[in-house]
Amino acid sequence: MAALYLPLALAGPAVAWVLLILVVGIGSSARVEVQVPSSVNCAVGQDCVLSCTFNFTSDMKDLAVTWTLVKKKEYTIHSYYDNMDQLDHQLPQYVSRTSLFDSELQRGNASLLLRRVREEDAGEYRCRINSRLRYGISSELVLFLAEPATAAGPDKPTPPPAVNGRQRWGILASVFLVFSLALFLFKDCAAERGSFCRVSRCADEESRKCRIDGSTSSVSDDYTS
Repeated sequence: MAALYLPLALAGPAVAWVLLILVVGIGSSARVEVQVPSSVNCAVGQDCVLSCTFNFTSDMKDLAVTWTLVKKKEYTIHSYYDNMDQLDHQLPQYVSRTSLFDSELQRGNASLLLRRVREEDAGEYRCRINSRLRYGISSELVLFLAEPATAAGPDKPTPPPAVNGRQRWGILASVFLVFSLALFLFKDCAAERGSFCRVSRCADEESRKCRIDGSTSSVSDDYTS
């Protein structure tokens, strides 16, 4: 850095300030802002996405993405550079279970798809972004295993609640009560219908009798006249 100040001083104050601003600007712009959520809940046996985004710019040539598992030291679980996955140094337990969304890298999305989550996958993860002139490291993302109740996916419907003895007797009593009420109403309707039929029958007989009596009276009047 001391070697830089000598040519700056010889160039004159104005030029020195311009060059100094450019040097500081280039140094500050080399940092890439990498963002991850503080935690993610993943269900055992299901696929899970570890989100990672960064501010992609057009000058990011030779983009490289590295996901690591952080324990006492960092272990590589997925690496990408030269426009392809580089998995020679991948931790064995993650073989054939990780992938990036390649088409999303140019949009600043370096999220990792972790397939068939296992119990030993719980822990802290870190996302690193590197290019020829820029680099960035995320904070730790903590992967938690989901509770058994939330781990049941759409392919595993929740079983119906068990019915205890008291509930079973209550259901039987309700069914018996409804059946008894229906039987009572049926008998009552049948009795009313029988009474109506008897009244109708009597009315028909009275009407028929009246017609017969009327006809007899008419015949007698004709005979008398």
